[in-house]
Amino acid sequence: DHVITVTPTRPGTFSIICNEYCGINHHTMTSKLYVK
Repeated sequence: DHVITVTPTRPGTFSIICNEYCGINHHTMTSKLYVK
């Protein structure tokens, strides 16, 4: 597992994209981070 700790400084919707080639479906590993 990879753990990243962040301290948001502003609200918004942020895209997260896998940055480590990990297999055949690597290009589909995306997520969103919602900060209120």
